[in-house]
Amino acid sequence: MAQATTPNRRFNNPADALAYRSQWNGECLEFTGHLDRHGYGKMHVRGRGMLAHRLAWELEHGEIPDGAVIDHRCHNTSCVRVAHLRLATHKLNMEHQTRAHHGNKSGVRGVYWQAQRRKWAGQVRHNGKSHYVGLFEDVADAETAVIAKRLELFTYNDSDRTGVDHDRPHRLGADSPAL
Repeated sequence: MAQATTPNRRFNNPADALAYRSQWNGECLEFTGHLDRHGYGKMHVRGRGMLAHRLAWELEHGEIPDGAVIDHRCHNTSCVRVAHLRLATHKLNMEHQTRAHHGNKSGVRGVYWQAQRRKWAGQVRHNGKSHYVGLFEDVADAETAVIAKRLELFTYNDSDRTGVDHDRPHRLGADSPAL
């Protein structure tokens, strides 16, 4: 998406500045000001740099607790629509990823080519441990096995769960990692 340029203006409050630099694109309210290399909106608030989605969250809900991050339910890093954001731990935010890691040749998260055996291998990382799910002739079979393992281990992976309300708030409680 091409980045819109907005003139450098002074605003009486951060909410006005955020609103001025945001526009609707489908279901997302996208930040149109400066975007960093990962697509997150950045702006200055009271003399300090701040990510736009974190500002949107704080304007609606107050300060973000120590150890917490803001997760984009919509996977759109420039989105500042509060309904598309949720409080999470770093671990939960990592569970919610949808893309394969940089350099992954299969294009499927958790699936890689094992050259020695000439097969696709599946693996899921959870709590610092690798869970090997097997070797497969077909990348689709490996993907199915990896998704099944993530469903077993993860609590926050909306994209793997079908028929799930993606707008539901996640309960950060006793069964979740501490913030």
